[in-house]
Amino acid sequence: MSNVQSRDRLVGGASQLDRVEDLLGRYPDTNPSEGAEIAAFLKSATPLEVGLLSSNARLWTKAEQYREDHPQHFRMARRELALWLGLGAAVIAALVLLWDVGAL
Repeated sequence: MSNVQSRDRLVGGASQLDRVEDLLGRYPDTNPSEGAEIAAFLKSATPLEVGLLSSNARLWTKAEQYREDHPQHFRMARRELALWLGLGAAVIAALVLLWDVGAL
């Protein structure tokens, strides 16, 4: 079985992975919309897709360089950060209340 056929079978149609590999091959000579495609893939890729991408050392180096050059695409949004902090505070408050009433 060829390498391309096995990739298609593993990733369920590797066209998106192929597209990102092509874009990373041309990086940094990509336009902003292509950069957004790279960022979207790197943020949402499955572990298997990341593993397949990282098997090519040259492209993985470019992916890491893209992350360094464009950290704004990979930061947690303030709204999401506030949600997680609020959730953590609620859990702590619930534990304190349970401890105060003697349930813990």
